[in-house]
Amino acid sequence: MRKSLLVILVLFFVSLFSETIVKDGYSIITDKLEGSKITIAVPDKLSGNLLLLAHGYRIESAGELSSDFSTEGEFSQKLLKEGWIIGSTSYRRNGVILSDAVEDIEFLKKYIEGKYGKAENVYLKGGSMGGLIITLMAEKTDNQYKGAMAIGAALTMQEEGKEIKLNHAPQIPILYLTNQSELKRPQDYIAAYRDGKFEPVLWKVNRDGHCNTNNKEELEAFEALVKYAETGKIEKGRELLIEMSKGPSNAAFRNGKAY
Repeated sequence: MRKSLLVILVLFFVSLFSETIVKDGYSIITDKLEGSKITIAVPDKLSGNLLLLAHGYRIESAGELSSDFSTEGEFSQKLLKEGWIIGSTSYRRNGVILSDAVEDIEFLKKYIEGKYGKAENVYLKGGSMGGLIITLMAEKTDNQYKGAMAIGAALTMQEEGKEIKLNHAPQIPILYLTNQSELKRPQDYIAAYRDGKFEPVLWKVNRDGHCNTNNKEELEAFEALVKYAETGKIEKGRELLIEMSKGPSNAAFRNGKAY
């Protein structure tokens, strides 16, 4: 009797934090995990593939932690239709967070696989600071991942009080998708490559900016990364510029201000 009551209480407290929103063909689950917030998009039919997202730097004063990501764009929609689970963590705190962020992503992986079964293929995608985080994960010798796509990777970022060193020996394929104005850091990383299992690859997006890429460019690069992991072959030094058609404005004007 006491054991049954304990189970009921545990389920009650879990339900306080967990929320499910049902969409067309998939569901979005939000929960709390080891001090972080997590968001998971789960398709109705699973393929055994999992994509884990690593977000970029958020200032310490940003307030509440957030693991939100868009499932509406072409990138997420195509993966969800193909049966990919997509998961994101807020990390346990805002600000510069590297080694703890790696651990938080690994907590997320265990959580997802505990609920939906062990994934056959797990990929990583991160932008800015997130690009550095997944590079660190790609260099781990006990690697559980198939490939990593880093967008505008902030490869020289450091966390106060902790020295982070890259070993330039990735154990899985890394594709750096980088704007033409920020090529130096990934070029330096690739030039220093040594003794890894897969040579990292740089694709250039022919526009200026930081993480200034769109869904079509990211999808094309990600599909090439998956093929690289499966076949060992990829086009190196690819240049991309896919212009997106502009949709209707979502701006609303009230009292002289745009919202």
